[in-house]
Amino acid sequence: MPDFSFLKKLFAEGISKAKFVEEYSRVFANSNEQTKSDMSIFGDNSEVIAGNLFDMLNTNKSTDGKEDILDLEEINRFANLSTADGENNMTEADMNALLLAYSNKIKKENPIDTPEKMYQNAMSKPGFNGDSARSYLTVLHFQISDLESLITYRKTTSDSLVTRYNEELNNLVQEDGTVSSKLKSKYQKETNNLNVLIRQKAQFEAEIKRKEQDIVKVNNECKNLEENIKYAKENEKDFSSYSEELSEAQSKLSKLNNSLSSLKNKYSEVASAISNSNKKLETLKKEMSFQSYELQAKMYQIQQKIEFEKTSCKQDVENYNSQKASFESAQTYAISQIQSQAQANTNAESVGNGDDTYVYDEANYDADAIAQLEQKWAKKAKKNGLDHKFFVKVTAIAKDLKCSPDDLLAVMNSESGINASARNPHGGATGLIQFMPSTAKGLGTTTDNLKNMSAYDQLDYVAKYMKNTKRTAGMGNQSMSAADVYSLIFLPGRANRDILTSSNEVYYKWNTGLDIDGDGNISKADLNRRIKKFSA
Repeated sequence: MPDFSFLKKLFAEGISKAKFVEEYSRVFANSNEQTKSDMSIFGDNSEVIAGNLFDMLNTNKSTDGKEDILDLEEINRFANLSTADGENNMTEADMNALLLAYSNKIKKENPIDTPEKMYQNAMSKPGFNGDSARSYLTVLHFQISDLESLITYRKTTSDSLVTRYNEELNNLVQEDGTVSSKLKSKYQKETNNLNVLIRQKAQFEAEIKRKEQDIVKVNNECKNLEENIKYAKENEKDFSSYSEELSEAQSKLSKLNNSLSSLKNKYSEVASAISNSNKKLETLKKEMSFQSYELQAKMYQIQQKIEFEKTSCKQDVENYNSQKASFESAQTYAISQIQSQAQANTNAESVGNGDDTYVYDEANYDADAIAQLEQKWAKKAKKNGLDHKFFVKVTAIAKDLKCSPDDLLAVMNSESGINASARNPHGGATGLIQFMPSTAKGLGTTTDNLKNMSAYDQLDYVAKYMKNTKRTAGMGNQSMSAADVYSLIFLPGRANRDILTSSNEVYYKWNTGLDIDGDGNISKADLNRRIKKFSA
C-alpha cells in the first residue's frame, strides 16, 4: 500500500502556495523510484499536483487580499488524517478522506442552484478589490478545474484499488493447496493480463482527453485564421502568411482527428479485452470453487469489494461531472450578465450622436508624421477610400487616447480591414471596430447608419466607444499599447489586466486562437503579437 508520509515533511505553518509547489517539486525530483511511483497516483505534472494538493488543504481562504497560506488548523487537520484509519502513515484511504473533504468544501463554498440564483448570490457578496463579478468568475474557474482534477484522481485511485484487489485474489489462489497448479497458472496469467489492460485503459483515457483539448484549440485557431484571411485579401503579404498558417493548422487538425480516431479504436479494443478477461476470470473462479469452497467464500468477499469500488467510482464521477456541468452553466450565465452590464455602463455614459467628439486643428499635428502614416497605409487608403482627413482624425483620436495612431489603425485592420462598411453576417457586427447592434444603439446610432457612413465620419463613434470603454475599464489616462487598445474591444471588462482570460473560461474557449504562445492564457503579450501582424 502506498505511503504518503513524505507529504508531512512539506508543511510548515505559514507556507504559501508558491513555496509549497516549489518544495513539492523538489521532493519529487529528489525522491527514489518507489516514492515517485507512489506520488504518481496524483498525476505526472508535479507543479499542477502540488497546486491541487495545496488547494485541497487550504480551506481557510484569505479574504483580505493577502496571499493564501496554510495555517496551523489546516496543517493539523492534514496530519490527523494519517491515524484516522488506524494506520500511522498516509495511505490512499487518507487521501480519499482528504478528497471527500475537499469535494464537500467546494459544495459549501458555492452551493449549486440555478445559474441565475448563483449569480445573484455572488453579486450580493463583497468581492476581491470590490469586484464581485471578477471574484465569482475566479471561484467558478477554480471549481471547474478542481472538479476535473477530482474526476481524474478518482478514476486513477479506483483503477489502482481494483488492481490491488485482483492481486489479492491471485494471492489467495496461489496460496490455496486444493487448487491445481494448472488452474493457478491460468488464473495468474489472466490476472496479470487484466492489470496490464486496466493500466492501458487509463492511459488511453488520458491521451484521448489531451487529444480532444488539442483539437478544440486547433479548430478555433482555424476559425480565427479564416476570419483573418477575409480581411487580409487586399494585402498580399498578410493573405499569403495567413493562408499558409491556415493550411498548416488544417493539416494539423486532420492529423489530430485521425490520431483521436485511432486512440478511440484502441480504447474500445482495450475495453472489450477487459470485458473478455473478466469473463475468463469468472470462469476460472467457478472451476476453482468446485475444488475449494473455503476459497470460494474468501474470493467472494474480495469480489464484492471490487464491485462496490467500481459502482462507487462510477457514482462519484457522475456526481463530479454533474457538479462541473452546473458550474459551467453558471459560468456561461455569469459571463453573459457581466458583458451585458459592461455594455449597459458604456451605453449609459454614451450620449449625443458623435459629431462633437473631437474638435481639432490640422495645424496642431506634425504634417510629416501624418504623411508617413498615409504612406505606410497607402494600400488600405486606396482600397477603402481613406483620405487625408481620415488619417488626421485617427492621429487626433490616438493622441487623446494616448496610443499610437499606427496601433489604432492595426486594431481596425484586424477587426474590419479598415473597411467602414464591413459587416459580419453572424451577429451583425459592423464597421471599423465591428460595432455590435447594442453597442451602436448605446452610442446613439445603428449598425445600418454606421455601415452607410464614410470612414471619416464613423471615426467619431470609434473615438466615443474607445474613450468611454477605457474609462469604464478603469484605465484612467494612462498610455496604451496595441494590446491595450485591442483589449478594449476584445474584453473591455478586463482591459486593465495583463492576463485577460485562461483555459476553462468561456472567454478563452471562444478565442483559443488568440493564445499565440499556447500557454493556456490569452495575455496582452499575445494580443500585441496578433496586432503586429495587422500593422501595415
